[in-house]
Amino acid sequence: MGVMRLDRAGISRDLIGVGTTVRFAGNPSRRRDRHMYVTNVLMPDGQEILLRTTSVPRFSNDETDIVSIDRSPITAEQAAGYRPPAWADDPPLTAAARAAREAYDPLTDDPLLDCTPPGMPRVISRSGGHPIRFIERGDDIVLANEYFALERVIDMDPNADVSGLAPTPLGHSTGRWDGASLVVTTTGIDWPYFQLYGLEGVPQSRAVQIVERFTPNAAFDELRYDLSATDPATFTQTVVADNYVTFRWEPGLDFLPYECVTR
Repeated sequence: MGVMRLDRAGISRDLIGVGTTVRFAGNPSRRRDRHMYVTNVLMPDGQEILLRTTSVPRFSNDETDIVSIDRSPITAEQAAGYRPPAWADDPPLTAAARAAREAYDPLTDDPLLDCTPPGMPRVISRSGGHPIRFIERGDDIVLANEYFALERVIDMDPNADVSGLAPTPLGHSTGRWDGASLVVTTTGIDWPYFQLYGLEGVPQSRAVQIVERFTPNAAFDELRYDLSATDPATFTQTVVADNYVTFRWEPGLDFLPYECVTR
């Protein structure tokens, strides 16, 4: 849970200090030992903090003792975001990629532990509650993310050729319109891991190609996000994460300065 989401909910960063004893509840991971998707925290003074959009009180009956990070309710369909695809339990990996995943240690190998800005697809697939914003810049579109204050330039020129550009962590993105959907193809990615929620430590090569689709609903207040990826060094088939997350439009929401603290 990012501290910036707590900031937006008016919850002090000093609420839990070093040495504070708290109780917490959530859903245990089915993929990793000693990991939990935390939904509720009970403070020593009896205050309960609900950390997720679908959380319900577990420790408190008095509404005055309950604090939620969510400023507005959402529907069950909206709450269905951030779920790994079905194949995440047994991803279609090459033998080399499977061995690399088994050797991955999230406590030492994750580049973000040293505040290294994330590359694709992690900048969007693992950005937590950080908002995104689309900005027109000339003929192109900039996909700005509060997460690490990163910006991705999407080249909307139908004749754009990015094959000769040097690889970068965010890669090089080209876009096209398919009706109301924005389809973004990203290649030239120099980032070591392909990461979705529930799928950690999967390596990716510079040959990876990621296709994203952003599709608004009829009211244009929700944006469905679909993703697919091919990488002959990592996957034995194209991996697809349809309806991976739903972004909600929040008028007047400003980006907060991103702060990262090294381990």
